[in-house]
Amino acid sequence: METFAFWMIAAYTLFAAYFVVTARNLFRCAVGLAATLIGIAGLYLLMDAQFLSSIQIAVYVGGVLVLVVFAVLMVEDVTQKEFLRSPLSRCLLASVVAELLLALVGGTMLSQGFGTHRPPPASADVREI
Repeated sequence: METFAFWMIAAYTLFAAYFVVTARNLFRCAVGLAATLIGIAGLYLLMDAQFLSSIQIAVYVGGVLVLVVFAVLMVEDVTQKEFLRSPLSRCLLASVVAELLLALVGGTMLSQGFGTHRPPPASADVREI
C-alpha cells in the first residue's frame, strides 16, 4: 500500500512540476508551484517526517508562495501576459533537460551502489524532536 501511495504522490508531484514549467500564465505557474510543494509535503509524510511536512506547508506554501502570488498579482496585467515560444522548441528543450537529468540521476545511482541493502535509519517522531 505504501508503494502505491508513493507512486501516486510522486506522479502527482511530477505532473504539477511539469505544469509549473509549461504553463504560460504566471498565476497558473504559482498555483502549480503550490501543488508541487504540497506533493513534496506528502512525500515527507510517507517517510514518517511529520515535522518536516508541516514545516514544508507552513513555510513554503503558506509563506513563500503567498509572497510570490502577491508579487505576481502586483505586476500590471499579469493574467494577460503569456510567454510566446514555439511548441517545438519547448518540447526539444524539455527533452534535452530530461535526458541530462536522467543521465545525472543514473550516474549518481550507479556510483553510490543503488539497490544494495542498508539498515533502515533510526526513526524520530515529532515528540522526540
